[in-house]
Amino acid sequence: MSVRLEDVWVDYRPRRGRHRDARRWALRGVNLALSPGCRVGVIGGNGAGKTTLLRTVTGVYRPTRGVARISGRAAGICDLGLGVQRDLSGLECLAVWAAVDGMSAARWRRQRAEIVDATCLTTDVLEQSVYTYSLGMTLRLQLALALVNRPAVLAVDEVLSAADAGYRDQALDQLTALAVEGTAVVFASHDLGLIAANTDEVTVLRDGAVDFVGPPGDALARYPPP
Repeated sequence: MSVRLEDVWVDYRPRRGRHRDARRWALRGVNLALSPGCRVGVIGGNGAGKTTLLRTVTGVYRPTRGVARISGRAAGICDLGLGVQRDLSGLECLAVWAAVDGMSAARWRRQRAEIVDATCLTTDVLEQSVYTYSLGMTLRLQLALALVNRPAVLAVDEVLSAADAGYRDQALDQLTALAVEGTAVVFASHDLGLIAANTDEVTVLRDGAVDFVGPPGDALARYPPP
């Protein structure tokens, strides 16, 4: 597995209005390399490009310029409401997400119990419609599937803030275990304590460009960017 971004630019253009021809660069000339088992943090102010970077790393966005080389399966937990079928139960949602993620029906049957256990939710809760779920409960569904599916790269964007303290610590331990097994884990967060304690390298973004890359302590000393 490897992910390499080479001079990547990603832009947004309004679809309507008099500014529809205007171009706004969400990422500007970004270079990034992820190796198996790395734990990389991404920090920056609002609008710095953190979410865009994670979605580019997982192949959701294609670069406007530059090259994104992604080998292996990538997964992202970037929007807890995205793809949630509110009329389905938690267990049904897991089955749908597993199929979308490429898991065969036979493998789902084999690993269903393992996935259910990883959610840390009771059977009664999993049989309820997900419209009754909190964001933290939805996080448990998505993270459980990622833990069992073991993607080559997993991007986690700020969503751990939706978890209660006990489950958050457990989730971080599980993500570290994934990294030990070879998954590259990328965190984007405003929680500098989480970044400092759970990453080996940190990228600081400013206005869509890389301002600094280095050890967590050095990166946090430079944050926020001038």
